[in-house]
Amino acid sequence: MKTWQDSRLTAFIVTLGLAVIGALAIGQIYDHLDQRLLQFLASAAVILIISLLAGWLTARPAKPGLRPKEVAVEHEPVRETGKVKWFNVDKGFGFIIRDNGEDLFVHFRAINDGGASRLNEGQKVEYQIGQGRKGPQAEEVVILD
Repeated sequence: MKTWQDSRLTAFIVTLGLAVIGALAIGQIYDHLDQRLLQFLASAAVILIISLLAGWLTARPAKPGLRPKEVAVEHEPVRETGKVKWFNVDKGFGFIIRDNGEDLFVHFRAINDGGASRLNEGQKVEYQIGQGRKGPQAEEVVILD
């Protein structure tokens, strides 16, 4: 796997090689053209082409994509069950005790049960786990009893 330094070294070597080729091309232009304006225009064109080519050859994508073997396969979200530990209606949030015993944050907006915006202590619920600002949280919560 190439490191950041390796890719920078490669870019430098490619750019240096193109600069040498450009210098040789400009030398040939000066040998074969007599008019100063034509020499200038031809030299500018060579420099522009070399610059564009160097940029294109050494460019890296802004966000590296996934390699084919790393492409994620989308699966149906895993749903879990648990019981409501407590839920504060005034604040709109509470906690669910997962079947493995861990507490899981739940917000009233995650309740998808016919417009319900509250949970009662001890209710059995089904949910999937999502990532909130402060860590894992219940999403797509459905009341089972």
